[in-house]
Amino acid sequence: MFKKGSKIFAAVVILALVFSIALVTLTACDSDLQDRIKELEAQVGGYEADFSEKTITLYIGDDNEMSVTTRKAFLHDVLKDLKKDGTLTQYEFSGGELSPFVTKVGELKQDEANGKYYGVWHDVDEFSLKSIYSGYMPGRGKQKKEGSEEYPTFFVATELDGHTLYYSNVGVGLLPIVDGKTYAILVD
Repeated sequence: MFKKGSKIFAAVVILALVFSIALVTLTACDSDLQDRIKELEAQVGGYEADFSEKTITLYIGDDNEMSVTTRKAFLHDVLKDLKKDGTLTQYEFSGGELSPFVTKVGELKQDEANGKYYGVWHDVDEFSLKSIYSGYMPGRGKQKKEGSEEYPTFFVATELDGHTLYYSNVGVGLLPIVDGKTYAILVD
């Protein structure tokens, strides 16, 4: 009887050891997976959150142009800072910090009765950040053909003070700030 109990005890110890090794291995793999997920979350359209100093041109409406130097990584954070320091009289949004929906910005007014709302534009030349024409065209937008003749892509773009700006495929919360680029919030 004692030998049979020893064998069962040894089997239980071996199984516990195997499960412990498996758990440690899975935890290590899970840690690597979690790190990779964090890396991907920090990237938007191939851009990683960049907190170095950058200078951009920002338009709030067609006529209100400003040069902004910032260490912020996304347009939403820049707009919040401009409101905080008094450069913008208003900056309000609904939704959360990651998916804000601009409801008021500066003196720029939407005209809901006529279907005119805030639109976000930029000249960051990254495919995933530019809106592809799919039937909706903002009032000032035009189709901009890019790519090869055989396989072109039609983006929604506009011209503002000599800048070709693309209708943003992402909102202000995910639009990365890139040094030297131009951003605009316009009523379309």
